[in-house]
Amino acid sequence: MKTVHAIIVCTGLTLASCTGTRNSTGWTTTAQSSPQRLEKDLHQRALRFWTAKAAEDWNTVFDYQYEPDMRARLVKEEFADWSSKNDPLKVQNFSLGRLSIDGDLGWVEVEYRSTVRRYPDFEPREARLWQKWRHSKDGWFPIPQEDLDSYPESPVLRDAVLEQGLRERFDQTFQARLVRDWKRLYDMTDPRDRETVTFDMYVEAEELFEYLSCQVEWVEVIKEFGRVRVNYRHKVTDKSLEKLGAKDGILTERWVLIDNQWYRDLKRR
Repeated sequence: MKTVHAIIVCTGLTLASCTGTRNSTGWTTTAQSSPQRLEKDLHQRALRFWTAKAAEDWNTVFDYQYEPDMRARLVKEEFADWSSKNDPLKVQNFSLGRLSIDGDLGWVEVEYRSTVRRYPDFEPREARLWQKWRHSKDGWFPIPQEDLDSYPESPVLRDAVLEQGLRERFDQTFQARLVRDWKRLYDMTDPRDRETVTFDMYVEAEELFEYLSCQVEWVEVIKEFGRVRVNYRHKVTDKSLEKLGAKDGILTERWVLIDNQWYRDLKRR
């Protein structure tokens, strides 16, 4: 039961009632600058960051990689010394491509050529990525590696029409959960998952919590795969744990498009 609970609740949960998105991604703009100014600033920041990275100017990388509150908790010299010996890639050259901005989020297309630091004799490789950035009162900073999954991919890579359909399907699950229609919810899960997650197992996991409210942060669709990022408030239904009260949490729910219909993907991590 513990495994089933982790599959259904921790990686694929929806909630009883939900408010609308704040904007297309869910991220509210704190910056007062115009979109053109924000885009120019992001391009300049990304250019300086990657120029310093290619030059292995780790002191400058430190300043552009970490926001002030994080820099205050770190030692620049230690970062520079560690990076010069352990940063996995040695960037030989790079170029910046397209930029996208949505609220406080930005994405920069980067093409680069690099070698592996530990294996300098290996042939250089070329790669392309959409680097995720976040804007704050202190300007643009790249989103840390450990937080990347908490933010959507660039709108350039996504399907806005399918995202609207996924959001509507997601809202249907709220209505079903509101009236505790477990059969309907179960029918909205990936049919392939039902081979190992039976209806009884599913219901047992769903009934562990009561969900009070939620807010969708963003909806993302790339090809046939979707993700919905949700802030939620919930409480356990176990009477012996009533004193715990309601708690807030956040999760990313995964979906898959099958025969033009969205289903909750219980297994994909």
